Amino acid sequence: MAQKKAYEVDGWLARPDQRISIVLLYGPDRGLVAERAKAFAGKTSLSLDDPFSVVR
Repeated sequence: MAQKKAYEVDGWLARPDQRISIVLLYGPDRGLVAERAKAFAGKTSLSLDDPFSVVR
């Protein structure tokens, strides 16, 4: 398990590690969390509408 610092997240989302099977995105800024979730989903072809893949 690894926790990324705020300044590391965007770099990691640009090149997510394929060995990671679970990602938890959280923070006080819901808009930023949603933006980063969309970026992660775009890189991994994860559907944000799939209730078995995404918990809000």
